[in-house]
Amino acid sequence: MMSKLTEFYSHRKALAEHEEKSLLNELTWSAMEDKLIQEEILPEVVEALAPVLRSVQSPLSLHVDYTPQGTLSVSFHRNVAQKLLSDVPLDDICNTDDAGVSDAKAPSIVSAEGSEATAEGQQPEEKKAARMKIRVTTPEGKEIFYNTVWFTLRDVVLYAGIGRVQALGLKEAGVPLVSDHLEDSDYAKAQHEIAPGVYLFTNTSTPTKLKELTTINEKLNLGLTIKTE
Repeated sequence: MMSKLTEFYSHRKALAEHEEKSLLNELTWSAMEDKLIQEEILPEVVEALAPVLRSVQSPLSLHVDYTPQGTLSVSFHRNVAQKLLSDVPLDDICNTDDAGVSDAKAPSIVSAEGSEATAEGQQPEEKKAARMKIRVTTPEGKEIFYNTVWFTLRDVVLYAGIGRVQALGLKEAGVPLVSDHLEDSDYAKAQHEIAPGVYLFTNTSTPTKLKELTTINEKLNLGLTIKTE
């Protein structure tokens, strides 16, 4: 029996041969695909990962990069700092950064009084700021917002029109923001297909994505309201 997602792709391919590509169609297809992935794929991923992760005794966040061409990579970071002193309130412990705590660097701990205790001879470090997110509102009142910022960038590109954004010629690290091909380098892993044969480059920081969104908005006179939070 075909899964709902498989049926979705089959139906989408059949209709694509007869209907003209439009912004409304692309946004509709993307929304339907996201819903099916969330309902059908993510539960299976959780079920498959649960037995593997049972031996891990620290809280982790996993990040999965997948492309239909067959590449798959998984990375992780600690999403909660370890409680290293029993008398330190959990709320007072600094979060580790995305790369985790390296062997060459002692972890810093915020004491109950609010001062930072560090290894002898090291200077106290500032707490890491919360990860910035971007919220976009269209003139029609539609909100575009995701915890994963490149999803927000993707939806704005679809809203603006893939061809119009590609014509702006935006590039980062020599790679086009919107391209009709995958790069012959490691950067290909950071190109995500957002429409058949169209790839969005996402290997950039959130401030850079904010700059790209602002440029798209201003150059194409979209009238978007872009806010960070």
